[in-house]
Amino acid sequence: MIKSLHGIYPAIVTPFDDNEINIEVLRELTRYVVDRGVNGVVACGTTGESIYLSFEEWCKVLETVTDEISNHSKVIAGIIEAGYDTLKDKILYARDLGVDALLIASSYYFKLSEKELYYFYSKIADECELPIILYNIPQCTGMYIDRKIVEDLCERSNIIGIKDSSGNLPYLNELINHVGNRISILCGYDEMVYPALMIGADGAILGTANLIPEIWVELYKNVRKKRFSMAMELHHKISRLLRLIRSNGGLIAIKACLEEIGLNVGLSRLPLKIGGSLSLESYEEILLELKRLGIIEDKVARHREIGRNELILRLEELGVPLKQGDISVGYGSKGKGINNVSIALVVGTIGGVLGYKWAEIYSLLKSGYEAVVAVHEPGLMTRPPTLIIPYYKIRNLRQASIIHGVVQSAVADAVTSYTIASLDKAESDKYIILALVAVDPNAIDRDEIYSNTLDAMNMAINMVFGRGG
Repeated sequence: MIKSLHGIYPAIVTPFDDNEINIEVLRELTRYVVDRGVNGVVACGTTGESIYLSFEEWCKVLETVTDEISNHSKVIAGIIEAGYDTLKDKILYARDLGVDALLIASSYYFKLSEKELYYFYSKIADECELPIILYNIPQCTGMYIDRKIVEDLCERSNIIGIKDSSGNLPYLNELINHVGNRISILCGYDEMVYPALMIGADGAILGTANLIPEIWVELYKNVRKKRFSMAMELHHKISRLLRLIRSNGGLIAIKACLEEIGLNVGLSRLPLKIGGSLSLESYEEILLELKRLGIIEDKVARHREIGRNELILRLEELGVPLKQGDISVGYGSKGKGINNVSIALVVGTIGGVLGYKWAEIYSLLKSGYEAVVAVHEPGLMTRPPTLIIPYYKIRNLRQASIIHGVVQSAVADAVTSYTIASLDKAESDKYIILALVAVDPNAIDRDEIYSNTLDAMNMAINMVFGRGG
């Protein structure tokens, strides 16, 4: 019987095909993570949608994973039940199957007293010879397993660890300080793994280890070998991906990502649904992170800064009358790589030829290149009126939110700041502005894009009005 656990353990998803368990893909996923060096797998945990599985399905998943691993790694069976009687059959089946340990969540639905919670785990430990890992996940069960209860439960020889998914670092630190020398402390909150390992956690059970098992294994090894700077670098490298997944559906996002790398795990069971907690816009951002990390192939051409001549050419293609006597053109560019923003600014009189072209572009621009008016707030345009035209075709909600949100706001702020500082009311009512803006379709850093758009706009405005051309 194992006495402790160390390392990285993916809490593997349960693949479905037309709502039926996809055994073939379950085997493929199990091999995928084991071949990448993990210390074992957790089947039928939270990420495995355990609460949506019938008893027969739960048994089938566990049997398949155990058979596929075939003594090459540890198998931990997740058990999430509201009452004691309903989990006894699962314990017996897991024992007969020969799993290495059980991960048992505290009882949910009815909120237990500390005495009831202690009795719940004590009875399981007394009647089950298998190693047991306590599972603290208050966001699902509605309560913490108090440290004092954990300390008392450590008296049971077959309680060998606790998985903490609370995301509460002080709580985890308290566990390490009081029981870390008696049981294994396993972090279950992906974004907190690096600091957890640094203060003494023994390992981690993670949903995202389905997706990036090799990175987690490397991070764990670096901490153990005291290569702390390398571990911290990996932590920062994947932090944005972890945050996006955690805040956008968790296992739904993980399943969607696994589909992208070629593991056809299917959809989650209802009521979990893409488009709900995982919006299509957020999904696009997650895919860009996977491309940045090299986990999936980036089939989109890498960023190329759009120069002044290319912007001018696009304006000419749109029929903008650049050579009229009352029209001035400015240019600004700010930022590097994917965060670069390049702008061509066209300024003319509102009653002149540019005014007519402004109205035409606003009303007739083809799909994907829809122009947007710069506004301070809904219904309140800038003075002078300013129309923003995207250089790249808008293909998804994330890209639209950059142009019709971040860029729109920055352009409005730049125009307003200049107007207030340099133009009187008569002048601001005299002019009209077109801004052709090139932002890489893969851009996701909203703060950086806002700042670069503001700076590029200021450069172009100053060029037009003779201050810094």
